[in-house]
Amino acid sequence: MSSARIIFVGVLGWFFARNLMTPLAFDDYCYAFVWTDAGNLVVGSPIDDRVDSIADIIHSQWNHYFAWGGRTIAHSLVQFFIWIGKFYFDIVNTLMFAALIFLIVRLAGARLSTKNILWIVFGLWAATPQFMYGMLWLTGACNYLWMSVLQLMFIFLIAQKIFLLIPLGLLAGWSNEAGAIAALFVALYFIVRQKNFSPSTVGGLLSFAIGFALMILAPGNFVRTAHLFPDDFRLTFEILIEHATTFLQILSSEAILLLPLAFAPSTVKKSAPFLIAALLIPSAMMFSPVFKDYAGFASPIYLLIASTAALDSLERLSPVVRPIAVMLSASMLFSLVADYQFDRRLSDQFRLIAAQKNSECVKVPPMEFDPTLEKFLGARVLNHYVDAEFGSHIMGLSPEPNFYYNRAVANYYGLQSIVLEVPR
Repeated sequence: MSSARIIFVGVLGWFFARNLMTPLAFDDYCYAFVWTDAGNLVVGSPIDDRVDSIADIIHSQWNHYFAWGGRTIAHSLVQFFIWIGKFYFDIVNTLMFAALIFLIVRLAGARLSTKNILWIVFGLWAATPQFMYGMLWLTGACNYLWMSVLQLMFIFLIAQKIFLLIPLGLLAGWSNEAGAIAALFVALYFIVRQKNFSPSTVGGLLSFAIGFALMILAPGNFVRTAHLFPDDFRLTFEILIEHATTFLQILSSEAILLLPLAFAPSTVKKSAPFLIAALLIPSAMMFSPVFKDYAGFASPIYLLIASTAALDSLERLSPVVRPIAVMLSASMLFSLVADYQFDRRLSDQFRLIAAQKNSECVKVPPMEFDPTLEKFLGARVLNHYVDAEFGSHIMGLSPEPNFYYNRAVANYYGLQSIVLEVPR
């Protein structure tokens, strides 16, 4: 087996191990139940009926479409895997990560070589906003990693003039907002450049447009905005400044991916559509009601395609590749250790819950947050998701028993009630 294949298998093994240690968290618990007209992520909504069949998922997503949002494909997958069991998700999610790396290499017109694999993994590790959130957390991965793979697959089939565009176009268009816009732009570029206006291509574009329209025009999008902004949403100067800050954070974190392009400027013209797509993603979010950094998840992915194309054209890179490989390996190893320690602490929490299972109200303490770990690994490890912004607990628990996460967790584990214990 070649060194490239050994490294690729090693990376996938690392990713699978981290999947196993990533627990159900936050929205996962709410999506374990059939979505109601009131919306499962709203205080006071009933969260009682566990998803137990495909029919339940269809009914749930119908309500979700009108009560919360139009990402029907992603959230159908979320509910399916929570229903059948997270272990199955862990396996398929690892395959999706492999597909992402493969598609980046193929769209870059590069080889699946050692240096390219290391660079892609390094780029994803260093530049992906909220790595754990978009790659490993069940709800987040279905919304971002899986949808990015759908979008890149659609572009790949367009570029290679392969059929099956109509069903894939519908799924890719009905994926997520900013990523779909970027995918459509790159797909149109290949269609025009290749003058490929076959019935399959045109049909694929039309199905993509239908999927995108179904997602964007979902009544639930407007209902959710009304929940977030009860006094009506207005794009104020303060909100634009806040969004601009997020925009710059995304661009600054992925700036390192431009390095190979500086040494291979001749590849820039060929990679221009991917570079523009990388900029389109955070730009498309500037005027949305909410712009969190994870909405820019696919931006470094498109930039990595251009970056990998440039890197592949360079020959003498061994002095650069070696230190990157060492730093990346050390960081990835530390992430495994950090998540293993977190997993042990979470096991202690579950033992505490089990000991109180028959009590009227189960009380659990906040999970320990390590500021040093946050400084070095940030959103790449589970520790990040127990700081104040995320509620001091990986389950999203609050001191209020009727909070939707509390009710979903209690019903999921068969408890009467559960609360986060406030330290005195």
